[in-house]
Amino acid sequence: KVAARIEPDLRKLREQSQVKTKDIKERRKEEEEKSKQVSKETRKMLKRVEKNPSLFNREGQELTRQEARHRAKVSSVVKTQEQMHWDTVRARREAKNEELRKMWSGKM
Repeated sequence: KVAARIEPDLRKLREQSQVKTKDIKERRKEEEEKSKQVSKETRKMLKRVEKNPSLFNREGQELTRQEARHRAKVSSVVKTQEQMHWDTVRARREAKNEELRKMWSGKM
């Protein structure tokens, strides 16, 4: 008698659990498809960034033409300043080496 009373409830629970597992599987599939779509887009974006990083800011947003042009000008100025700095450093080093060479050649 007890089994006869419990049987319909068990049947309902089994059906519900099967429905839940189906829902879960479908959701997983949808999420995977979404992530694939996103990864495709990010891959495209990363390729573009790798090809020309000067067209993007730190957050990965694309710069307008005007901003990109400005950035190119600024970076070239910075480069020349940096080159001048290293030229002076190199010149100082060479002068010091020359002095040391003269000093040592005089002692020997």
